[in-house]
Amino acid sequence: MKSIDLFIIDYSIPACSKYKLNDGVDLINYIKEKYPNAKIVILSSLSSPLLIFDIIKKTEPDGFWLKSDIDDRTLINYINLVCKDETIYSESVQKSFEHVSNYAKVLDENNRKILLLLDKGIKTKHLPNFIPLSLDTINHRKAKIKLSLGVNSKDDYELLKKAQHLGLL
Repeated sequence: MKSIDLFIIDYSIPACSKYKLNDGVDLINYIKEKYPNAKIVILSSLSSPLLIFDIIKKTEPDGFWLKSDIDDRTLINYINLVCKDETIYSESVQKSFEHVSNYAKVLDENNRKILLLLDKGIKTKHLPNFIPLSLDTINHRKAKIKLSLGVNSKDDYELLKKAQHLGLL
């Protein structure tokens, strides 16, 4: 197998059932398995701090850059730094990661998934199809998230509105 030193990928990829790839996280994990010594950089236009945080936690990329943060000179500089074994996150990625880190106690992986899926418009009753948790457990977790974020309403819309106001979504 040929050696590849660097992969630059976008998180938002079309699904590929042949390789069981649903998104960029699956692709990164596939690449890490096939090319364990390669550097992996995410170049994307994502804007959700919670999603950025989740991707970093799941993949630990060597670089994560938002397209809006870089120009051609910055891109070349970042690539050189990554190839010298430095982990480089663009300014917006770093700020998003640090911001969401402040909520890490309440926003574990499953709670992040709950918020991200609700934000995509998935109804609570359908969340067990996406998260390996019972509906009762999901409702209990949602109640804890609401309590932690100061949401008094049982309405998911209010939860999402608060998460957006806090800069999580």
